[in-house]
Amino acid sequence: MNLASAQLRERLSRSGLYQLVDGTSAQSTIDELKSRYLYLHDCNGCDLDIGRQLGADQVLVAWVNRVSALILSLTYEIHDVGTGQITARKSFGFRGDNDTSWTRAIDYMVRDLDESATAIDPRRR
Repeated sequence: MNLASAQLRERLSRSGLYQLVDGTSAQSTIDELKSRYLYLHDCNGCDLDIGRQLGADQVLVAWVNRVSALILSLTYEIHDVGTGQITARKSFGFRGDNDTSWTRAIDYMVRDLDESATAIDPRRR
């Protein structure tokens, strides 16, 4: 999972869609929340608290549901830190629980985010 997280950050950074913030200053908060919640995507807004602590405008939360060794889904939500509203949400099915499949799912997710941003603002092309 750390590899997938690192790949997602790298792909998003390279895309130019978002300016990523360094989470180091909030690491103690993140560690404390991980000790209290099984999943941070289901912590009732704690991602917004982390976003505020880091001075972020938006927070992306992503998770994988493993249906079986073959069938998985990658879901993401982007939350506006100021309002708490979900500004984007999507799920992608993918096959195979291995690094190659996870990398492809992440690449597809970032490509879809880029295409969505271009649809909203055609000047991005």
